[in-house]
Amino acid sequence: MNTKGEKYPNSANLNAGTDFPYTVLDVIDDVMSPRQNEGFRIMHWHDDLQFIFVWDGVVELRTLAESLRIAPGEGAFINRGVIHRVGRDGPCHYTSLLFPERFLWFYPECPAQALVERIVGNDALAVLKLAPQTPWEKRALDTLRELAALRRDGMASDEEYAYRVLVLLARTWLEIATNIE
Repeated sequence: MNTKGEKYPNSANLNAGTDFPYTVLDVIDDVMSPRQNEGFRIMHWHDDLQFIFVWDGVVELRTLAESLRIAPGEGAFINRGVIHRVGRDGPCHYTSLLFPERFLWFYPECPAQALVERIVGNDALAVLKLAPQTPWEKRALDTLRELAALRRDGMASDEEYAYRVLVLLARTWLEIATNIE
C-alpha cells in the first residue's frame, strides 16, 4: 500500500512528458512563476530531484523528519520521493529546479550512473543543505546560483539552453556526489 500517495500529493513536473523535462520555478513570497498548483505550500513529494537556491529572505524546508532554514546564498537538494514543504519566514525569493535523475547519467549504463544511484532514493540523504562556509559546498552553490539565474531568454537556441542546463546540473552534482559521506 502506497501511503505516501494516499496522504500526500505528488507534485508533478510541469514539463514531464516533454523532450526536456526541466522546470524552473521562481518564487517570490507566495507567488510562483510560472504559475503552478498551490502544492508547494503543503506537504508533497515528486518523482524528480530538486535543487533550491535562495536569493533573498529565509526559506523553511520541512520534511516529515526535519526542518531546515535556508538563508540567502544557500541552497538545498531534495531527493526523489521525499515528502516536504517549502515555506518562508517573512519576505523571500528563491528558485526551485526540478529534473529527472536521468539528466545526470549522460547515457544508460554510463559509469557516472553509479554516482547518481548512490544518492538518488537513498533514505539517509533525503535533503541536503548547502552553505558557503564549506569550500566544496561553496563551489556547488556557485554553480547552482549560475543554474538558477540561467534563463532561456537570451540563449542562442533551445539546444544551447538545454546543454548549459545539463552541464551545470552535472557540475553541481559532481561536487555533491564526490564530497558527501
